[in-house]
This record gives sequence, C-alpha cells and structure tokens, in this order.
Amino acid sequence: MALPVVGIISAIPWGKVIENAPMIVENARKLWSFVSRDSKTLQNPNPKAASITGEGSLEQRVAALEASNRGLLSEVAAMSDLILQLSEQNVSLVKRVEGNRKLLRAALVASLLSLAAVIYLLSHA
Repeated sequence: MALPVVGIISAIPWGKVIENAPMIVENARKLWSFVSRDSKTLQNPNPKAASITGEGSLEQRVAALEASNRGLLSEVAAMSDLILQLSEQNVSLVKRVEGNRKLLRAALVASLLSLAAVIYLLSHA
C-alpha cells in the first residue's frame, strides 16, 4: 500500500506547487478574511449610510441597501475570480500528474524490456 502513495507523491510537480504557493496563500487569505468578517460589516459596509434596519427615511434605507448590495456583488465577483484561479491551477496540476503518470509507465516498460534483454543475453552467453 505504501507504493501507490509514493507513486502519487512523486508524481506531484513540486516545483509548480512551490512556484504557485504565494498566490495560493494570498488568495486563501482573501477568502479567509471574507469568511471571517462579522455579519455587521456585511450588512452595512458604509457606516455613514442610513441603517438598513429602519432608521432614516425610505430613500436613505433604499440607498443603504443598494450600497450594501453593490458591496456584496463586488465581493461575490472577487470570490468567483478566486475560485476560477484555483480551479485553473487544479487543472494544471492534474494535467502534470497525468503526464508524469504516462512518463512513469513508459519508464517502467522500458525498464522491463531492458531487463528482459539482459536476462536473454546472459542466458545465451
């Protein structure tokens, strides 16, 4: 069972992973800061705007809701961009793993053919 794990770990393009690590960490921090914000900030991102809960005139409340909605939409767009970047990195890593798997299989076949040739030559020498 240890052999497949070693094969999987050795197939990972560690250079690419290390190269992309700072961007992944930065995006993870963005995601974490978005998720960990308190709900009060999300409900009313503009402290100067009228309260959404009922203080101020109807126009002020609508303006506050629109401002809050714009803020949330921009955050959703940023998170969508983050998800897109991470999925593109995932696709790239999967392609490299698949390429390494094919390379490993070709090396195994070549090794077995070489071993068979050596055994044949030694037995007929």
